[in-house]
Amino acid sequence: MGMSETLMRLSKERVLIIGQSIVIAFLGFWMAEEYANNVFLQEYVSGFWAVDWWVFPTILVVAGVLIGAGIFLNGRGLKEQTMVKGSKASAKVSQQEMVTASGVVVMDACPFCNVPLRVVGEDRYHCRKCKRYFKR
Repeated sequence: MGMSETLMRLSKERVLIIGQSIVIAFLGFWMAEEYANNVFLQEYVSGFWAVDWWVFPTILVVAGVLIGAGIFLNGRGLKEQTMVKGSKASAKVSQQEMVTASGVVVMDACPFCNVPLRVVGEDRYHCRKCKRYFKR
C-alpha cells in the first residue's frame, strides 16, 4: 500500500488533526529549546510562575485525567445510546410495518440508525450516518 493510498483513506478531519498535532509538537519542542538556551526567557518564566514547582504539573495531570475520563464516559454513553436506538429488534419491527403487498420492504430510513437513506443507484441506498449500503 503506497503513501497516496494511505492518504486517500484518511478523512479530511483526520488529516487536519494530524497536521495540527505536528504543529503543536513542533511549537512545544521549539519553546523547550528556547527556554533551555535563553536566559531572559528563564527569568521571565521563573518570575511569571511564582508558585512552587509542583503545582502547575499537578494541575495539568489532574486536568488531563478529568478530560480523559469525560471523553471516555461520553464516548461510552454515545455508544450505548446508538446501540439502544439502532437495536435489531426495533429495526425488525419497523421493517415489518413497511412491507408492501408483494413482500418487498420499502426502505426510507436506515434500519440501524433511523436516518433517511440517500439514493445511490437504481436499486441501491446509502446511510450517511452509519455508512451502510442497502439494496432494494
